[in-house]
Amino acid sequence: MLLHYSGISSVRVIVENGTEIVEKKSSDNPQSMTCLEREFKTIRELQSRGLQLGLLPNQSDNFEVAERSIKLLRKGTHDLSDVGHDLTVGEFFEIISRLAREIHEIHENGYVHRDIKPGNIMISETKKQKKYAGIVDFGMALRINRIQQEKGVAGGTPPFGHKSQYDKNERARCGQDWYSFALTALYLMRTSVSSMQAEIDSSTNGIIIDFDSIAGSQNNTISLDDQIYHTNQLFFTQLSELIQIATSATCSMEHLEKSSKKLVETVSKVIKHRTFKKVVNKKANLPISGNRIIKHDLLLIIDETNSLASDISRIKDTIDEVVQEFDGEMDLRIDLWTVRDYARKDSNPRNHETVRRVGYRLTARSMVHAIDEIAADALQHDEAEAYEMGFEWATGNLSQKVGRPSKWLTRKQSTNSVVLAGDAYAHGWLRKNWWAGFYGECKTDEKVNELKLSFQRRHPNGLSRNDEEKNELQRRRTVEKSKTDQFGSKEEKVPDGMGGMQNRPNLRKVVEKLRQKKNCTIHTISLGGDVVSNSYMKFVALLGNGVTINGKDDFVDALIGIIASPDKLLYQKLLNRDSISQTAKQNLAPLTTFSLDG
Repeated sequence: MLLHYSGISSVRVIVENGTEIVEKKSSDNPQSMTCLEREFKTIRELQSRGLQLGLLPNQSDNFEVAERSIKLLRKGTHDLSDVGHDLTVGEFFEIISRLAREIHEIHENGYVHRDIKPGNIMISETKKQKKYAGIVDFGMALRINRIQQEKGVAGGTPPFGHKSQYDKNERARCGQDWYSFALTALYLMRTSVSSMQAEIDSSTNGIIIDFDSIAGSQNNTISLDDQIYHTNQLFFTQLSELIQIATSATCSMEHLEKSSKKLVETVSKVIKHRTFKKVVNKKANLPISGNRIIKHDLLLIIDETNSLASDISRIKDTIDEVVQEFDGEMDLRIDLWTVRDYARKDSNPRNHETVRRVGYRLTARSMVHAIDEIAADALQHDEAEAYEMGFEWATGNLSQKVGRPSKWLTRKQSTNSVVLAGDAYAHGWLRKNWWAGFYGECKTDEKVNELKLSFQRRHPNGLSRNDEEKNELQRRRTVEKSKTDQFGSKEEKVPDGMGGMQNRPNLRKVVEKLRQKKNCTIHTISLGGDVVSNSYMKFVALLGNGVTINGKDDFVDALIGIIASPDKLLYQKLLNRDSISQTAKQNLAPLTTFSLDG
């Protein structure tokens, strides 16, 4: 499962002996192997000094090879660039204080990380809270005071990297990490990197943050004994001072290091005595300022049985051309899954992946490379595929017999969308007339009828009586009774993806449950011309309050359009690009209506 891709390396989660392992692999970039070796040796030395950074033992130290990887224990569930704007005040203080402590520990053991940024800070998220999990990516780390002339170390990640990191004649200083730390803390209170950078550029004397007000400690609104109150006040003042120094025009290494030394002394106290537990506003959302950009969490489920096999290369290249339009315009995270049919009843379900998680919490740029990993070679036993199981994995099944939590982790205050792309239909679709049941409920249930009316607004002729569709469905239902579909009956036992068996999810209920539980919209992209498949895709989009699009020839335009649809301006920008055909625009008409309706 791909987590991240860059020109330097790729990062994946693999499972070894039941444990999730992060595998960081070199690329063909000339600097890649040097960075990987530097990271490996840095972490190994820091671990020998007592730091717990997750590097697994018994790995070769030979990097004189064309390609290799290093393996680490997985830290956390998200990085701060993903969920950093969903923090409460209490979570912010806890995470920032622990980040400061770990940076100090790295410095105490002789190294500067030199790439502290939200994307390299891992967080463990549960239903109750987000906790600090640790720093990752030591590929730019150097010993303190080492001159920055090693291959691949002069640089950083704007705007989090201090300007001194780009000069090969400068030396690695602890202040570089504290500069990055201060900007990371500030970023969590600003809507975007560009918004933060604009504020820094216009602030000669530095940005002042009133943490007393954020914590709710003004005017004696916090009930603490004097020692805890003083410790928190000291931390707020010192953190604010460090941010102001880092964002001022006169920022210097000396000032950063002097200010951070005071902060570190206080951090040990707030962590030891858990003083943030007493903050009045600890459960309030962390205030964020700046021009808001839309957050969009999207789950893309693709049929892996040859639906896209011949087009993967073209799809990747086309998406690669377009995704730069999302940079700075939308806070996007994509999960990419593939789905295939269940293992046959006479085979071993333990060795079969019905749902395969290809990519997790990907940016648009990383998604391009995850698309390339779609196998599109799964054996198709019959005309049905286990789409319903993909939906259940996204929803979760916490019944005693299954006990599978949701595998799709969305953020707060995010627009959530699911896209199913395929050329088949779910098991059970030909078991009965699902359309008749739905129309019958429309007469008595206002909410069901509203789904129908909303769908008709987006697809004016989508629910018109269609004799071809009706007759073909009836013919195929009759044929299905004489076929050997092992999973088409009303009640079927199917592999649960964890080595056991479970009841096959109900194809309608699982879509409705997903829409309600995740507060999401469910869209479908039809990749074939089969009437029965298209009918199923239309039914899912209807239940999911979304749109269905014929993507046989316009898959990329359909996908990019759905990704952009929560932002009307971005959607119109992408719709008006030169590379999109007039036919594609007409095909996307339901999505255009959906986007404009908001």
